[in-house]
Amino acid sequence: MLPAFDSSAVDGPLDGVPEEAPEPVAAAIGALTDRVGRIETAVADFNRRSAHRETIIDRLHDENQTLRNGLRRELLEPVVSDLVRLYDGLHRQAAHLGSDLFASFADDVALTLDRCGVEVVDAVPGEPFEAGRHSVGGTVPCAEAEHHNTVVSPLAAGLRDRETGRMRRLTRATFYRAEPTPTRADASTPATTSAPVPTPAPLPQPSPAAAATPAPEHTPAPTPAPEAVPAAAADATPEPATEA
Repeated sequence: MLPAFDSSAVDGPLDGVPEEAPEPVAAAIGALTDRVGRIETAVADFNRRSAHRETIIDRLHDENQTLRNGLRRELLEPVVSDLVRLYDGLHRQAAHLGSDLFASFADDVALTLDRCGVEVVDAVPGEPFEAGRHSVGGTVPCAEAEHHNTVVSPLAAGLRDRETGRMRRLTRATFYRAEPTPTRADASTPATTSAPVPTPAPLPQPSPAAAATPAPEHTPAPTPAPEAVPAAAADATPEPATEA
């Protein structure tokens, strides 16, 4: 059997190990601890500066991309405008003539617009009206309420910027408009008619015979001739009066 272990023999100091470290070792440990603390502080500062530097690099990269995109947009804007006019003309001719050749040319122009960042958006018959996407080009009356505000036929394709999602041009189409049907009460109620406005009697017009007969002319009255004076009376001269 093994002898019993006496724990009281371990309570004292071990052989060859001093109870307190000598002063040079303690100073070295303290200096090492201080240097490790400074290293940790330096590493933390380095990480903080690195994170700030990465933030600045990311911001400069975003600004550079924004500048490049804006410059590219400014350079391509005249080309995109001409391509849009070409697409509208080809699409209109294809619809007017029913030519597949013009339709294929319009599809090729649509692919070119897509490579320039502009997406062609067509109106689908039966889809509901969406504000900010559709533009009303006309209405068609209908009796079904479920067809109200739905597309009847597209008129012009819309254009949407793929990067921003903003509509450059709204999609133009005709839409159904439900009209209310008259109820039974409205149908049984007779319509009120307004009293006719009396027409003034026409002025009497002269008959053709009366109009053909000339009006009698006005004959002036004869001027009376002056009375004749007797010759004896004309030659007689009054005598002067004599004094009594």
